[in-house]
Amino acid sequence: MNGNEWLKFKDNNLHALDNILPTALLSEWDTLQALPLIHLIEKLIELYGFTSPNNVHLPYLLAFKDVVGNFTANGERGINQFLEFWEEDGHKAVIPSAGKIDAIEVTTIHKSKGLAYDVVMIPFCSWSLDGKPNGDFWIDTEDTPFHQLGRIPIKYTSSLGQSLFYKQYFEEKLFNYMDSLNTLYVATTRAVEHIYITAPAFAEKEDKKEGRILDIKNDLISDIVYQVLTKEESPFPLTGYSLSIDNPIPPNAQKEEEPCRYFGIDALPYITKDRRKP
Repeated sequence: MNGNEWLKFKDNNLHALDNILPTALLSEWDTLQALPLIHLIEKLIELYGFTSPNNVHLPYLLAFKDVVGNFTANGERGINQFLEFWEEDGHKAVIPSAGKIDAIEVTTIHKSKGLAYDVVMIPFCSWSLDGKPNGDFWIDTEDTPFHQLGRIPIKYTSSLGQSLFYKQYFEEKLFNYMDSLNTLYVATTRAVEHIYITAPAFAEKEDKKEGRILDIKNDLISDIVYQVLTKEESPFPLTGYSLSIDNPIPPNAQKEEEPCRYFGIDALPYITKDRRKP
């Protein structure tokens, strides 16, 4: 629509928009306003011609109808209440996938546990190793001047490494590192045929005059991946900041009986932590 057509909306006269709205919508407008919300949605889908069998948007429309149907299941509440619900929670609805459709599924690493996909893309392989900077965690004040407080929440900061609670701080930091590595393990073992990973460049400070590295950053999971792949003994060497393993395995291919040269990643232990709060 051009600017002049947008301005016609201020008059609240739908018939002035007959060049952009379906004719049937204008002729049935008075009847449509009296319909229950779920029937109104079904009628609008029909009037706009979205019911054709080859309509690629049909799954989304059916999912939207389910949202409206669930909203009105306990009684008609009108359009205004539905719009408020949509702004708060309704817009978070997703289309369920049976895993057999030709489509891209956007999900989280945690939700993908136990699942497998032919192709996996990890576009932001750069989460923090120390998972909760400036968050809170629980410490035990026993054997400290604050023992009367028992177990208390405290801000998780690096300064705790210089405090009375340094042991509990470094233990928590170790568990955060383990969680980050477990997350990487889950993410990289979902693919059946292909996996694509993108991550930021390795962070390091270099003395350009002397040509030596002053400081190596190990803040992100991508820093660890980079250092592993750049080692001389790495089975998959990184070349030009990219890695390509051009040895695809056809689906259902028969495995040849030959000694394996490398340990598979599925042989690595999966570490968990029992996080108990009082």
